[in-house]
Amino acid sequence: MLLGGASRPDEFANALLRPVAIILGAFALWNWPGGRPERGVPIIAALLGLAVLCALQLVPLPPALWMSLPGRDVVIALDGLLFEQEPWRPLTVSPAGTWNTLFFLCGLTGGLLTFLLLDRRRDVLVLQIFVAIAIASVLLALVQAQGGTDALPLYAKTSNGPTGLFSNANHFGIFCGIGMLIAADLARRDRLLAGRQARWFVFVAIAILMMAGALISSSRLAFGSATLALICSSLVFARDISLFKGAGARSRKPAVNRKVAGIAFAVVIAAFAGFFVYFSLLARDAGMGTFEEAGLAENLRFRITPILAELASRHWLFGIGFGSFADFYATIEPSELMGPQYVNHAHNDFLQVLIEGGIAAAIIAIGLCSWLGWRLLVLFRGGNATRGVLVAGLFGIIVLASVFDYVLRTPLLAFVVACLAIIWTSQAEEQKQG
Repeated sequence: MLLGGASRPDEFANALLRPVAIILGAFALWNWPGGRPERGVPIIAALLGLAVLCALQLVPLPPALWMSLPGRDVVIALDGLLFEQEPWRPLTVSPAGTWNTLFFLCGLTGGLLTFLLLDRRRDVLVLQIFVAIAIASVLLALVQAQGGTDALPLYAKTSNGPTGLFSNANHFGIFCGIGMLIAADLARRDRLLAGRQARWFVFVAIAILMMAGALISSSRLAFGSATLALICSSLVFARDISLFKGAGARSRKPAVNRKVAGIAFAVVIAAFAGFFVYFSLLARDAGMGTFEEAGLAENLRFRITPILAELASRHWLFGIGFGSFADFYATIEPSELMGPQYVNHAHNDFLQVLIEGGIAAAIIAIGLCSWLGWRLLVLFRGGNATRGVLVAGLFGIIVLASVFDYVLRTPLLAFVVACLAIIWTSQAEEQKQG
């Protein structure tokens, strides 16, 4: 929560987080019960596969083989001036960047192993903790919005504007949308307010807070994620009412409560649309920023798309090395795109995975996505449509975010998304809850 909101390798928080996560993972393996793990195997396998690829990219290659790789012309020319004989070099263009990715994967694997060591009955507690993290992040962002960017900064290189527990406004806003989905799951489980009938009222309050966070982030991507989460939460709410229609036969009060909650939900949706119009069209001078300002950086992301496509077509076989994109892009950046904005990622994780990891990384990513799609189909066919909606919402948010950003490279987001995928695709939950 306090150390996992930044993806940059030069943030000191990562230097503290990764050793702790790796030690926890080693502790989990030491205390692992006998037998095959019941869940999470595909995700852990994908992380280990990517870690093996990182390790292979760090193995020095013979000069003749290395020089045959595409995109090494500049380095080869410099080597001709510096060395009499070509040195052995690893496949990766930036070994430091690949080491950073390897440590990130090891830390994330350690965190997930620690989560998987918990009993399934602790899943609700984990979800409650995630909601608490989302609420804390929005409250911190509200303080930052009032006190300026210097109010309670967690990261030395944080972006301008309120970002909560994250160093990036997009990642903060996307986490708000995910927090809304988790709150909807807890509401339909009746675990938001110790089993009281007011559970959906509590959800509405949390939803308002999450949408406020998405709006003050001034991120169109965050707004899209929150909108998708709101749609999925509405479906969960509607299904919850349809499953318990019989409750009104015994007492009219629960039915009235559900009607009032439904009206409140509709008001929230209308207010969300109104706030978006206000911030995007009217509040151009607001201290918290506007969607127009966020669009300035997004414009550059669209302009580099043809360059990304060309890089992917040239390096799809072996890749340039995980974590190497920023260094490699600096050698080919067109002069007309140079400016004060720093391109640290491709802002399209699907293309960046192919560019950095080659076809092997793409196969791992496709395999993981196929597993999630298959589990989603199993949920709907098995009568667990509510959990299917939650998984679809989570998957949709991550796909949308990955097309325009790099959310899964942030430790906190990657950990929460992986845990949610494991919990929501599990078969253990009773049919009456799903």
